[in-house]
Amino acid sequence: MTIVCSGDDNTLDQVRKQLAKLVPVVNVRDYMGSAYLERDLALITVGVGPEKRGEVIGIVNLFRGKVVDVAPESLIVELAGPEERIQALVKMLEPYGIRELAQTGVIAMARGVQPTGAGPGVATGGKRTRSLSAPAAASLPPS
Repeated sequence: MTIVCSGDDNTLDQVRKQLAKLVPVVNVRDYMGSAYLERDLALITVGVGPEKRGEVIGIVNLFRGKVVDVAPESLIVELAGPEERIQALVKMLEPYGIRELAQTGVIAMARGVQPTGAGPGVATGGKRTRSLSAPAAASLPPS
């Protein structure tokens, strides 16, 4: 599980400590001050028939996404990348009718080569906001 949070040093320290207390936690990694990659994954069902399908596929290709399923009146699109790119694709697809949207949230991994100081290529923790207006859906079955 990847948890991304913003806050001052005291808040982040408390988050680290609380996570480390959880029984199933094996490791807590903090990427603050290091170079890392962030990605998000989205699957989007677009309600579109054959007459508009070409337009939607063209938009998806511009975003380097993939069409992973085609049905008579819908497409399922997959896009992995920065959160901002996914939000931009969602905004472009809204006029065609988004029927369903599933998004992973941000995942992160350290880059293979770490620069010696904070400079170009070092992602720093800025304030994150989610601006998608898709309705929330249960992601896990009830226990």
